[in-house]
Amino acid sequence: MIPLDTPSSETVISHLFYDQSDVKVDLEIMFPLAALHRLQRESKVESIAPHHFSFQ
Repeated sequence: MIPLDTPSSETVISHLFYDQSDVKVDLEIMFPLAALHRLQRESKVESIAPHHFSFQ
């Protein structure tokens, strides 16, 4: 479980057999929390879930 306020610096990639080169440049490709926050500020989405989930 990933809380909404988790800084991107604390997010890691643990998929061993996944090409991580693009995601290492821009985490938003895989986990677009900054984009969700921007869309909420722009009133394009009403709210963002308080927790997110990731699994492999």
